[in-house]
Amino acid sequence: MTVGQLMVLISMAIGIRAARFAAILGRSALSLWKPTAGYSLACLLVPGGIGELTLPIYLKPYGVTSMQGLATVLMARLADVVVSVILVAVWIPAFLRVSPDVAQIAVIVLGSSAFLTSVIWVLHKPLSKRVAQWAMPAYERIQKSLAEVLAIVRRCSWQVLIRVAIFTLMWKLFNALIYWQLAQSLKLDLGFNQVFGAMLMYSLFMVLPLPTLAGFGTSEAWWMLSLKAEGASAAHAALAALTFHVGNLFLLTLVGFWPMVQPFLHGRATLPDGRQMNGQKE
Repeated sequence: MTVGQLMVLISMAIGIRAARFAAILGRSALSLWKPTAGYSLACLLVPGGIGELTLPIYLKPYGVTSMQGLATVLMARLADVVVSVILVAVWIPAFLRVSPDVAQIAVIVLGSSAFLTSVIWVLHKPLSKRVAQWAMPAYERIQKSLAEVLAIVRRCSWQVLIRVAIFTLMWKLFNALIYWQLAQSLKLDLGFNQVFGAMLMYSLFMVLPLPTLAGFGTSEAWWMLSLKAEGASAAHAALAALTFHVGNLFLLTLVGFWPMVQPFLHGRATLPDGRQMNGQKE
């Protein structure tokens, strides 16, 4: 598969990721493609998981407040983890072959995801609204922030959550397809099921915020562990790990570099309808 074809695939994957954000925010998916592309590259480049916090920056010109952006990040990441945990059950035999140390890490990740899921569930209940209203008189800023977060959480009906889950699954499938095509380009003996299963395990490991620049070292280590759990040889796992990381970084840079840096150039950028962001007049 050529670089152009891979760029089409990764552009479609970004579109699906944008559709997931749009489902949470009640926006048009097409209008969010550009900020999602910039955010996706920022996530990969900024160490320690801090890149996740850049989404509000890219969504702000589109009328999304910082707290709404953070709420969107939280719900999207929860969807990633929950969908991965559910799908991992299909690949249980592979996970049983990992070392005890790796299993302990997986337990920590699963426990954390379960806790965060419980927090979201509590926020979705009327009790959380009462608690927020109780705290509002003393903390006006907390009042405003909680109201914005709760507005996002409350609008996420079961229909919205189902759409988010479907988009999350589609996004993972598209990413696995891209990684598998990269493996095929090197003629590595890796099937799509192996790559998909390894990617699920890799995505759970990547929840851990380890501070490495652009993920180098950490990404390769998680990919190697995940691919070996799927039965890949050590040589193929090492080569695939480096290829997956560098290949993904290269493709995201091609489609996401300008969307990533544009908001920071001279403090202005152009919205899809031609208006200027950051308070610029039409």
